[in-house]
Amino acid sequence: MAPILIIDPGHGGGGSNRYWTEKNLNLQISLYQYNRYQEIGVPVDITRTTAEYKFTPIRKPELLSEKGAKDSLELRTSGCLLAKE
Repeated sequence: MAPILIIDPGHGGGGSNRYWTEKNLNLQISLYQYNRYQEIGVPVDITRTTAEYKFTPIRKPELLSEKGAKDSLELRTSGCLLAKE
């Protein structure tokens, strides 16, 4: 079954210490959301499950179309202050 929702944890890949912690927080929250949607039976997919980011912003609309998803949820915690992990 095609996902109706694709979750996109923002700030994957490299970056400064600030982005390093943001990308991990984004990923942790997104993985929780992904697992929760699966538990309640919502067809869902996620753009990354590790620190590696595979899709450029230009590629994301193509991904939605290819997978047949109806919508996407892009998670960003830009500018939050976190302790370095």
